[in-house]
Amino acid sequence: MIGWWAASVAVAVPDEVRLALIVSSNQGLAGEEPLLYANADAERVADVLQSLGGYGRGDVWIVPDGTVDDLFTTLTRVTVRAQEVATAGGHPSLLVFYAGHAGTDGLHLGDQVLPLPDLKAAIRVVPADDRIVVLDACNAGAIVRSRGSTLIEVRDRPLGFEPPPDEAWFTSSGPEERSFEVEDRRGALFTHFFLSGARGAADADTDARVTLGELYAFVQAQTAAAAADLGQLQRPRWSGALASFTLTTLGASPTGVRVVGPIEAPLLLIDEQSARVVAEVPRGAGAHLALPSGSYQVITTRDGNVSLGHLVVPDDSWTVWDPGATVMRRATVRTRGGLYDLTPWALGGGYALGLNTLPGRIDAHAAYVDLLRELGRGHTAEITVTAGWLPYGGSWWQGTDAFLEVRGTWTRRLLHGPLGLAPGLAVALGGTEHRTERSPHPIWGAWYGSSQGASRTQRATGGLEAGLSVVVPISTVELRSWGGIGVAAGDPGSGLQPSLTARTGLAVPFR
Repeated sequence: MIGWWAASVAVAVPDEVRLALIVSSNQGLAGEEPLLYANADAERVADVLQSLGGYGRGDVWIVPDGTVDDLFTTLTRVTVRAQEVATAGGHPSLLVFYAGHAGTDGLHLGDQVLPLPDLKAAIRVVPADDRIVVLDACNAGAIVRSRGSTLIEVRDRPLGFEPPPDEAWFTSSGPEERSFEVEDRRGALFTHFFLSGARGAADADTDARVTLGELYAFVQAQTAAAAADLGQLQRPRWSGALASFTLTTLGASPTGVRVVGPIEAPLLLIDEQSARVVAEVPRGAGAHLALPSGSYQVITTRDGNVSLGHLVVPDDSWTVWDPGATVMRRATVRTRGGLYDLTPWALGGGYALGLNTLPGRIDAHAAYVDLLRELGRGHTAEITVTAGWLPYGGSWWQGTDAFLEVRGTWTRRLLHGPLGLAPGLAVALGGTEHRTERSPHPIWGAWYGSSQGASRTQRATGGLEAGLSVVVPISTVELRSWGGIGVAAGDPGSGLQPSLTARTGLAVPFR
C-alpha cells in the first residue's frame, strides 16, 4: 500500500544540482563548555540531505571542528563546483547548515570567530540560483545546554534584515532567546525537529514532499512546545521567499513507515544499531516517515509514565505501524549503551542434540536450560546448562550414559525483524559418566561360570564452536535455535575432534 505511493513521487529535476556545506563545532571560545552533539547533528543532517534531499555524495561538504580558514577553503571548492554546474547549463542551489557555538559577534569555530557579515559575503559569491542558510548556534550548559543568542534578527515578518529573493534564512531561535541541547533527544531541539520534519513529519499536505514552508511551520511549533515543557522560551525564526522550495522527497527512500494515529504523546524513534534518536512523531493523526530499514526502539512519556515499543522497517518496502498495539507502559526503565533497556533478561529451555561434543553421541537426546542477558546494540550473552541421563541395553551389555555441560555463548544480532539471525561463539565445559554391566542371559538370567562384569568411566570434556542463533518472536515468548560446528576434546574419544551441536527451545523475557 505504501510502495506505490512512494514510487510515484517525482525526484528533483535532472538539471538541478544541489550543493550543501555543513559546518559544526563542539568546541567554542575559552570559557564555553564543549557541546556534546553539534558534530553528530551535522552528520545526521548530511545523511538526510543525501538520502532524501537529492544531494549527491560528492556535493555535500562537512567541516567538523574546523577553523575559519577550513570553512573558507571548503567554500572555495563549493564555489568551483557551482561554477562548473552553471557553465554546463545546470542550476546549482546551495544550503549552508551550522551547528555549534555562537554569539552576537558571529560563529565560534573553536577559538576563532567568523563574523556574520563575512559569512553572508562569502556565500553570495557562490553562483547559485537559491541559497538556504540554517543556523543552530549554541553555548553549553548542564542537562539542558544553553545555545547562545540569535545571530541575526530574523522574524516571521522581516524587520531590519530582509534577504534577497534567492535566499532563505532559518535560525534556531529569536532575538534574546536561547536554543537548547536536550539529553533525552541526544541533540539540539531545533536540529532534532528539523530532521524529523525533513523525514516526513512536516509533510502537512501529504504530497510526499517537504517544502521549506512546511518545515518551518513544523519546526517552529514543535521546538517552541518542547522548550516550553522545559520551562524555556525558544522560537525558531525564518525570513526569505523560498517557502515553496522542496527540501526532501519521501519517495527518494525505498523504505519507511506510515505511523497510524491518533498519536496522543510524542514518539521518539531510536535506531538500535547506532543508538541515535532518528526522528520524532508528534501528537496528531500520525505521519509518514522515510527511514532506513532496521530495528527501532520507540519511547513515549505521558503524565510521568514511560512507555516503550519496537518497530521494524523492512529491507525493501514501506510498512504500516500502529503504535497503540505495540507501545506499552513499563514500570521501570533503565538505559544501557544509549538504548532503553526493554527486556534485559530471558529464561529459556528446550531440546539439545550433539555429535562428538557434549551431550556426546548423535543419539544422546538432552534437555537444557539457559539464562540470556541482552548487552545492547545486538549483543547477547548466554549461559546454558545441558544435562542428560540415557539408559541403553542389548543382548550382552547394559548401562547408562550421563552428562552435564555448562556452555557460555556470545552472539551479535545482524538481522532484525520477524526472523533474527545472530552469529556467535560458544565455549563448553563439562563431564560424562559411562556405566556398564553385563546384561542378564536371555534364557537363564545369569551367566554361570563367569563374572558379572561392571565398570564406570568418567571424563572431563570441552569444546569451542562457531555457530548461528535464530530467533523468532511468538507472542510473549521467543523460539530460539542454535547450530554450531567446532572442535571438542573428551567423550567419546581422545584428542580434538570435529563437533556438531544443535538445540532449540523457548525463551521468556523478564525484568
